[in-house]
Amino acid sequence: MWREKVNGLLRENKSILFISKFVGSDMETINKFRDNINYQDEKGLAGRPGHALNDLKKELVDLLQSQLKGKNRKQIKIFFGFSKYDKLMKHERVWMEEMLPPRKINLIKKINYKEHDEETYPLIEQVAKQIYLENPPVRITKTMILKRVSSFELARLNGRNKHKFVRINQTLEVYSEKIDDFLIRIFPIVINRFEQSEKYKTLNWGLIIHKLHSGYKGASPKTKEWVIGKIEEYNSCTKRM
Repeated sequence: MWREKVNGLLRENKSILFISKFVGSDMETINKFRDNINYQDEKGLAGRPGHALNDLKKELVDLLQSQLKGKNRKQIKIFFGFSKYDKLMKHERVWMEEMLPPRKINLIKKINYKEHDEETYPLIEQVAKQIYLENPPVRITKTMILKRVSSFELARLNGRNKHKFVRINQTLEVYSEKIDDFLIRIFPIVINRFEQSEKYKTLNWGLIIHKLHSGYKGASPKTKEWVIGKIEEYNSCTKRM
């Protein structure tokens, strides 16, 4: 029972740590068991390669017609076992290619990057402008904009080919909010928080960074000077009761 359970988990490509905790055995025992399985597989192929390969082929065919029917290559490899799958691919590749489902087409390779770039950047610009109209109380970032477009675009623009989308990246750079721009934009929101609270009587820099919005601690000297000027302007025009 223990052997079957561990063997099944190894076939599912579970980690040694996971299997150890699941069956209640130490990791060294699991490692030895796994190494022994691999050794027996190698020994079987070395001693009687033709017979061993035929057995593996028959086992795979049976699985493809039953439990693995309709599964993709990754699922087949995990269920059948990485070691056995790789051995058949090494010694019987032509047969394997005939038996296995077609490989997935890598859509990324078929993308016309320039065309997609030109078609998509206006949409990203439109989404970014809409976010600014909504005036969110958080910083507007590339990730926020891309999430509004689609999760697929977010993944694509974080992938290895992101540099190929020139116009998209330029648009994101333009509309991604710098910290100081963000702090200036949300200053009215900070004022509103101050006015909504009855605890605070006088608006000042210390109150802002400690109670109203700690993000202002990261303000540049120029932005801090701007905020202090706005505070003085506000206090001169408004008297708190």
